[in-house]
Amino acid sequence: MYFEDFQHFNAQSTAFAFNSTENSFRLLPFYEFSTQKSFLDAPINWQSSRLILKHLPIIKNSSVSENLFVNFLHTPEMKNYMEAGYGHRQLFLLLNVEAVAGFESGKFRSAGIKVSINLK
Repeated sequence: MYFEDFQHFNAQSTAFAFNSTENSFRLLPFYEFSTQKSFLDAPINWQSSRLILKHLPIIKNSSVSENLFVNFLHTPEMKNYMEAGYGHRQLFLLLNVEAVAGFESGKFRSAGIKVSINLK
């Protein structure tokens, strides 16, 4: 089987992106865990305009929304990988900022801050 025939997962491992990182793995390296075997990929995303920060008077009337997400991946090579994070969308009508933590088989693997620009 050729490498382009493998299942490649949506990974956005750079700290800054010019597109939405929604439904992608923020900390998973590109192509490192691509597989030709069975896999389970489950992104869960919840976006709310009134989660935590919108209760503050300064942000109350802004267009900022908050985002909670969990991404799960199971492959034969990487048994159980999960990312969980919290972020803000449409800061200054343009930026998305997220804090992410990655876990492999229940053990902490990495963490990071991701910034992206809304170009839509």
